[in-house]
Amino acid sequence: MRSAGAEVIGPVPRADLVLDLIAEQQPDAAVLDVHLSDGDTAYPVATKPNVLGVPYLFATGDVRVSGASAGSRRHILEKPFVAAELVRVLSELVAAR
Repeated sequence: MRSAGAEVIGPVPRADLVLDLIAEQQPDAAVLDVHLSDGDTAYPVATKPNVLGVPYLFATGDVRVSGASAGSRRHILEKPFVAAELVRVLSELVAAR
């Protein structure tokens, strides 16, 4: 994403670290991988960007999980996806902000 002009401030593998990073960095947008390395999902994390006004999308290879209520009104990119699609959706999120 750096080639598209974005500053990447992750990846962040655990929910608690994601929340800390969002609070500290106030990013323009966030990409939340549904499954985090600590076994949790990103759905509980998704409430924090809402509070901070950070637009986000879910990235997942598990469409069943992406249909959960927390993600139902969000952009979802199904893995694998191409970088151009990620850039397009992130650009739309930032522009709509």
